[in-house]
Amino acid sequence: MARLLLHPDELVIELTMREKALALRKQDIVVPRDAIRSAVISDDPWVWVRGVPHPGTHILPLFATGTWKFHGGSDFLLIRGRRRSAVVGIDPELAEKGGSPDRFQRIIITTSHAADLVASLRLATTDSLDVLEL
Repeated sequence: MARLLLHPDELVIELTMREKALALRKQDIVVPRDAIRSAVISDDPWVWVRGVPHPGTHILPLFATGTWKFHGGSDFLLIRGRRRSAVVGIDPELAEKGGSPDRFQRIIITTSHAADLVASLRLATTDSLDVLEL
């Protein structure tokens, strides 16, 4: 399962080799904290999905892994079933300025630690490192 690393300056989603293969990605996802605009918890992540998969792997409604393109941009999904998920809203222009190669507008990730992630993103930490296992 992916690991969420919340540094003072960035959120890193370390994907497993299997998740990278399913998402057709070579790298982990890195989002500067300055680019994070919102974070909410959802009991049904599928209501947040928009657009079409490109590239990635999915068997709806069992799982979806990868990039989903829509008219206004793209989102990254790592969804398993209808379990609790965190939906992180991102400003893609700020992410790009912060050095992120991805221009995602949202990351939707299924995790039993969704509440911890959302609470940690709201805290103004300066020197802590939180590690959450999905």
